[in-house]
Amino acid sequence: MERSKTQTSLHTDSSQNTLKHSKLHKDLKSGNKNRSQRKVEINVPYVANHNRENTIIHSAKSDGLPVLDRTFKLAPNTFFPETKVQSIIRDVLKKHLLNVDYHSDKCAGLSKLISDEIKQRVKNLNLDRFKIIALVYLGANTSQSLNIGSRCVWNTQFDNFASSTFQGNSLFAVAAVYAVYFE
Repeated sequence: MERSKTQTSLHTDSSQNTLKHSKLHKDLKSGNKNRSQRKVEINVPYVANHNRENTIIHSAKSDGLPVLDRTFKLAPNTFFPETKVQSIIRDVLKKHLLNVDYHSDKCAGLSKLISDEIKQRVKNLNLDRFKIIALVYLGANTSQSLNIGSRCVWNTQFDNFASSTFQGNSLFAVAAVYAVYFE
């Protein structure tokens, strides 16, 4: 039967701006006088008395890459501007599809191009901490009906979406943009 004892300690090293987290593991075996020990030390970067506006701290072991501190911000500065995004979607759909005929091979790449442009223009609105998802559906306009549904798990207080449609002579388009707040 194996038993072990663990001691944990935290020590600050102000000269290197690190927090040393050490664990000492002692293996206690009944009837055995030779007890093995192993010590694990982890250096964690930290800044003592740092300002909350400065959220980037550098670690000696991060190879020059910044380590971001958590801000625990639970609400966005600005909310998702649904009407602006709808006008962006309409403008992009008209720009790319006004005089286009439906061809399945051509529309596959066109839908990706349109969704990328919509996503980029929405990101230019500087919506901090929102993840943007843009979907574009293109199809042949042959007087058929189409139902498109979506389900999302989100926070109804902050997350939102905008959508718009376009209908030409030989094709139709439905575009939707989802904005999910990332805490």
